[in-house]
Amino acid sequence: MKILHTADLHARRESFDEFLASCKSILIAANNNKVALIAISGDIWHGPTQNSAGSLFPNFIEAIRRFGDVAPVAMIYGTPSHDVEGSLEVFETMECVHRIKILRPGIAYILKEGKIEELKGNNDEKAELLLFGIPEPSKRWIIANDIQHGPRDCDISAREAFKMLCIASGCMRERYPQLPSIVLAHGQVQGAKTAHNMMLGTGDGIHFSKDDLKALKAEYIALGDIHEPQHIEGTRAWYAGSAYPLDFGETHKAGCWIVDIHEPGMPVEVAREEFNHPTCKHLICHASCAMEVPSMHGHKVWYEVQGTKEELSLLDSDEILSRLLGHGAAQGSKVTFDITGSDPVRSMEIRKKKGIDEKLKTWGEIAGEPITQDILEKARTIERETAAQNIAQGNASYRIDRLILRGAIGLWAKSKKDEIELNLEKEGAGVIALIGTNGTGKTTILENLHPWPRLLTRDGTLRDHFRLANSYRDLYITDENTNYKYRCLIRMRADIPSGNTEYWIFRDIGSGYAPLTGINGRLEPYEDWIERLFGSLNLYQRTVFVAQKASKNCPDLSVASKGERKELFSELCGIDWLEAYRKAAKDKGDCLCEAMKKIEAKHSLLKGAEERFSALKSEISEHAVTANEKSKEAEEAAKVLEKERKKLREVTETSQKKARLILQREEALKRIIVLKQKQDEYMSAIESHRASLRIKSQMEEVILKAREMEECRANLIAQKDIFEKHERQKMKDYLLEMTNYTMQKNELISELNQLKIDIAESKEKSRMINERLSIPFGQNCPTCGQKLPKDELEKQQKTRASDEGSLKKLKTKLEDLIEKKKSIEIKIEGLRTPTRQSENDFPGIEELKALEKEIESLDLRRAYEVLRRADNAEGTITHIRKELIKLENEIGNESKNAEDYKELIEALPKTDENELKKEVEHLEESISNLKLEEAKAQTRREQAERMLSEAKLNLEEYENLSGKLKEMTKEICEWALIERATGKDGIQALELDALAPSISKIASSLLTASGNEGIISIKTLRIAGKGSKQHAIEDFSIIYTNGNGEEQEISTLSGGEAVWIRKAIYDAFELIRTQNTGIQYRTVMLDEADGALDPESRLRYMRMINAAHKESGRYQTIIVTHSLELQDMVDLSINIEDLQPQAKNPKSEATIDIPA
Repeated sequence: MKILHTADLHARRESFDEFLASCKSILIAANNNKVALIAISGDIWHGPTQNSAGSLFPNFIEAIRRFGDVAPVAMIYGTPSHDVEGSLEVFETMECVHRIKILRPGIAYILKEGKIEELKGNNDEKAELLLFGIPEPSKRWIIANDIQHGPRDCDISAREAFKMLCIASGCMRERYPQLPSIVLAHGQVQGAKTAHNMMLGTGDGIHFSKDDLKALKAEYIALGDIHEPQHIEGTRAWYAGSAYPLDFGETHKAGCWIVDIHEPGMPVEVAREEFNHPTCKHLICHASCAMEVPSMHGHKVWYEVQGTKEELSLLDSDEILSRLLGHGAAQGSKVTFDITGSDPVRSMEIRKKKGIDEKLKTWGEIAGEPITQDILEKARTIERETAAQNIAQGNASYRIDRLILRGAIGLWAKSKKDEIELNLEKEGAGVIALIGTNGTGKTTILENLHPWPRLLTRDGTLRDHFRLANSYRDLYITDENTNYKYRCLIRMRADIPSGNTEYWIFRDIGSGYAPLTGINGRLEPYEDWIERLFGSLNLYQRTVFVAQKASKNCPDLSVASKGERKELFSELCGIDWLEAYRKAAKDKGDCLCEAMKKIEAKHSLLKGAEERFSALKSEISEHAVTANEKSKEAEEAAKVLEKERKKLREVTETSQKKARLILQREEALKRIIVLKQKQDEYMSAIESHRASLRIKSQMEEVILKAREMEECRANLIAQKDIFEKHERQKMKDYLLEMTNYTMQKNELISELNQLKIDIAESKEKSRMINERLSIPFGQNCPTCGQKLPKDELEKQQKTRASDEGSLKKLKTKLEDLIEKKKSIEIKIEGLRTPTRQSENDFPGIEELKALEKEIESLDLRRAYEVLRRADNAEGTITHIRKELIKLENEIGNESKNAEDYKELIEALPKTDENELKKEVEHLEESISNLKLEEAKAQTRREQAERMLSEAKLNLEEYENLSGKLKEMTKEICEWALIERATGKDGIQALELDALAPSISKIASSLLTASGNEGIISIKTLRIAGKGSKQHAIEDFSIIYTNGNGEEQEISTLSGGEAVWIRKAIYDAFELIRTQNTGIQYRTVMLDEADGALDPESRLRYMRMINAAHKESGRYQTIIVTHSLELQDMVDLSINIEDLQPQAKNPKSEATIDIPA
């Protein structure tokens, strides 16, 4: 038996010719191989299609209907945004030879006598094949299906349910071992490769694992969804691939599989039937070689020519396309021009280079700057020194787990909720819709579903949007790469304008959440950590959060300035480390410049060192002659001086004797003064001790009073302790009475509730018996009117009698129960609530405070000191008086000595010493002047000699500094070159030029996935000026080229048109950001971004959301939409009105240590 397996037909008006050609190829392959079944594994439609001639709907369904004339057709639903619910039912109603059947999940089908029918009972006789169908896995249909699943409507329970579906299908297959089995399935399988040659990982949400495929126990599993045809290694599963290339990114050869099934359990033979479609190719070349078109036989080519506007202006795209077609390219090929500011090949080369030295070399080649080894070594030095800045924040994959909001004004305005908890962790992966009426707080939740300390699109501080005294935003985030769990908590006093705000960020350390280093509740360290962990808010708003309306802090790309676009591109490019290198190179150069200024100043001062050296030699000779002359004159004067000095010595001896006597007399007088001062001190001491004796009695009274007051204070404290103990006992008695009262009341209420249940049950039983007794009793059957048999009549009589007896008993029981109920209610009313006595303060508290204050006012320390001095006063006074007698004797002795010295001085002879001194002084002054002049001359000579040595050193230093300045100038130029190379107009500009095509390509691919035509291109440069003044300047414009080749800047598009372009670019930003910065946000949000779209466009918009969700590897895409069509197509919906406050968990809260 042979089967034809195809999938992903993607019927759409824009590709009708390709679709029809594929259908014809399928019919030819089916006829040639005489297949017994045609299996279509989902995505028959590309999207919603109206039943009208203009949409070609009749042509599409007729092409599929013809399959049923050749063989039975089995099909399944694919992606909900392509095969919209109910869109395949039309095929089951169409008349054809073998009929077309949609396979539903959880149901087994058989191929029997050329028809597909549901397996029921024993209708498997003459059956040839067992079939199962599994549409794209979705929580919506898995949990809605009659399949057992866990109690939680989340990803885990849905996966378990999906796994059980696969196992159940395998068990059903084992019940019919005589039949071979195939399964049609649509979805992604671990290990498969996409059309862009990307390997699929374990992913999120619900997908097929290899174990799921093996559990089906089928001979062949016909897969759809991935457009790259392939076999899943280790399984019996094959992807058929798309029936025709949907875009230039799909470079595979379209076709289908012919499967030859032999016996049950035996391997199948699978052969490829290729369709007559040209394969797609994307070629990029520079304008300089654009006319050198290669041979392209059998290919549909996108020929992208890159170059400056001046270079491209010399080319004709129609002429190039004509050449391309002439070299064998298929119809549908296209030629586009991409304006760049530099050689695009070199731009892409520099993007591939990893180290700074490799990037510098490439930049040098482009800029025509020689890059020496010294420059490379300097760059490596910066690379080592700024190693921390050269490491991206990346290798982080953030998933939002939970949000708790308390006091948000947006939740209170209509919903009147103080607090809600949004637990995304339990909902699992997929596209999730937040639904609810306007004003219930959908946007408020999205605006707070991030860690930055503000709202994303609304003005004012975060606290401005909260209202309670204990308001807070509590956000839980997991980094899936490191398994670190973060908690970002912002607590606000929002009930008053001056209320404070605390900012905390914690990480789970195993034993609980602990603050990160430096986090202290202040805004600055919080913002630093948020920036380090999660990147910039600007980038977040461009790639993770897309709002219906732009904000002034994050304007829409269509109105954003070129500077804002460039800044965004720089962040996307992940070239912050280049800016760090530029700053480091600038700092190095600036430091050298500063050092060079000092050296230049010194070098300028040393200018003329050689002339100075010669002048100093002459000066030394002149000073030597002057010194010799002055030396001779001084020797003659010295001889005369010696004679005069001899005379003076004799006179001086007499003067010295007199001076000694004068000195001894002065010393005696000084000792008399000291002794009299000491005498005065002793008299003062005697007076001080007499004063202590006078106030002794007063200080004794102060000490006595303090002791009495201290005793009174101790008594009051003891009374206060007894009073407080009595008050505590009164409170214990009250609490005990209250506990007994509560227990009695709870017991009575519990008994009352049970009686109410018994009364309700008795009433229900009475009602049922009354209903049976109300049925008329007679000889004839109330249904057919025939006479009842005797035994049946007796049976009815007994039953009626039994019911009447039971009714009487129930009535009696019910009366007793009601009576008991009244009795208990009376008891409850009679219970007396214990009265709590008011708490009293200790009556003597004021007296105690006054006493303590008075005790503190007493200066006891001084009192004790006065007493101590008074006790010692009499003995001290006696001792001092004895010392005074000694002093008087010493004063008398010293006075006599002074008089004796005076008499001796007066007895010495008088001489004319002054005149002799003047003569000697005059001679000494003359000699001194001569020697001074000699010394000056000698000093000048020595100074000149030292200056000569210094001049020699200066001369050598001048020559050394000249060499050093030359070397520093070279180094400064090298640092300046590195600064320029790593700056905005250097490598950074090349990185930006290289980034634009990648964003354009991804955005265009996502745009195509939604069913829209056209190309998105990002121009980082434009040409300005004319003639010789023509030059490239930064532009950063976003251009949309529609299917007719007409170009429009995004700022000129209508609201509906711009939605597509903006969404595609933002999704492309997300993918590029993950590649370049290493930061991936696995939770993405869209706030009513589809508001400007009509219903049909919204479904295409949903296809773009699904495509971006899968391509980017997101965990959850959360949308806010009022569109019922989109709500039906998401994996899960969360109604805001169903959200409740956080369930209190004291144990978990206790592990969080927030410093006071």
